[in-house]
Amino acid sequence: STRMFPFFLLPFLGLGLFDFAWDRRRTKGELLLLASTAPVLSFLLFFVQERYIGAVLPLLLIWTAHGLERWSAWLIDTMGRLRGGRSLAAGWRAFLISLPVALLVGLFIFMLPRVAAGTSLGSFRAAHREAGLWLAQNGEPGVTVMSRYPAVAFHAGASWAPAPNAEADEVLAYARSHGARYYVLDERETDKMRPQLKKLVNGPGVTGLRRLTEWGDAGKKIIIFEVESP
Repeated sequence: STRMFPFFLLPFLGLGLFDFAWDRRRTKGELLLLASTAPVLSFLLFFVQERYIGAVLPLLLIWTAHGLERWSAWLIDTMGRLRGGRSLAAGWRAFLISLPVALLVGLFIFMLPRVAAGTSLGSFRAAHREAGLWLAQNGEPGVTVMSRYPAVAFHAGASWAPAPNAEADEVLAYARSHGARYYVLDERETDKMRPQLKKLVNGPGVTGLRRLTEWGDAGKKIIIFEVESP
């Protein structure tokens, strides 16, 4: 994935791992690093999203950085041999060491706008912060806010209850059982993940969830409900 670990880094990763034979110490170290990926890669058995396996990135970068170091060493040695075994000046050595890194940095900068344009912000929306700030100013202090997004409760200065993926009446019962005073619904949830809650967006709604306010954000509504006592 260009957003996580671009394919063109794989040759450097392979070079970092297999440029020369491993001794016992190196083998133990690499096996330890490989074993550290087991908890993260267990997600492959269930459901995969990029952020779930993001913890593997530092490990991949270790191997990739080592591959860059080996390529730099190859450049320096090759240039020395082409010069009949004469050692390179310090300036040339520094240039050949920095060249691979400079090439990759330049490529990353070139790709950045394209990667950014194709990257969804997902759950991170300014509208969730605005909903939390609205509740901080207009809601009761020290209550619990139920939402799929913990950022709402965070900015409201409230406790958070995660919203269940259930029918609307079950959502209401869940909110009451967890002592939630407010329920914040992002219309985007109802497009694919929770279509059964579409009626809370367009009405008639559910008795017990009183609509307090709403506003549009990127063509989708953010709705704040008050959870009324039974």
